[in-house]
Amino acid sequence: MRFLSIILDRLRFSYCSFAAILVGTLCAPAWALSANNGSTLHSTSASVSYKTVSPKVARALLDTACHTIIIDVRSEKEFMSATGHLDDARRIGYDSLAVHSAELEEFKDRPMLVYCRSGGRGAKAAESLIKLGFTQVYNLEGGITAWNKAGMIVTHEKQSSSIGSKKR
Repeated sequence: MRFLSIILDRLRFSYCSFAAILVGTLCAPAWALSANNGSTLHSTSASVSYKTVSPKVARALLDTACHTIIIDVRSEKEFMSATGHLDDARRIGYDSLAVHSAELEEFKDRPMLVYCRSGGRGAKAAESLIKLGFTQVYNLEGGITAWNKAGMIVTHEKQSSSIGSKKR
């Protein structure tokens, strides 16, 4: 146990970051083995990629990965529309993602779920985040439309004022 503690201290991983990596490492082979695994790997460079995940896999990610940051890249009008948004989601419009990347800097090594209305802007945002150095980026396949269709819970509350202020 002491050995593990020393390793974690040296790597500067929090317990939750380590757990998220461990869960991702253990779950990835299971997803790869199933015929319809609910995730697709997208390479944006030789060594870095993001995953597009189904609503079911996204829900599992939110339930198991500590401190997942959820980014909604839709407009303010879409965010507050009848379709709702994921609980704890932070709205950063796709067009202003690069401008707000400094606000997200401290979360570069945390799991980050990105979504839009139907998946297109979410995929572009995921690619942009990978290029900005984020390491655990997931795009919600089909966006909030697929999330709602899968019967997942949404909220209509206004977002809190700061990125990452709510803890998972």
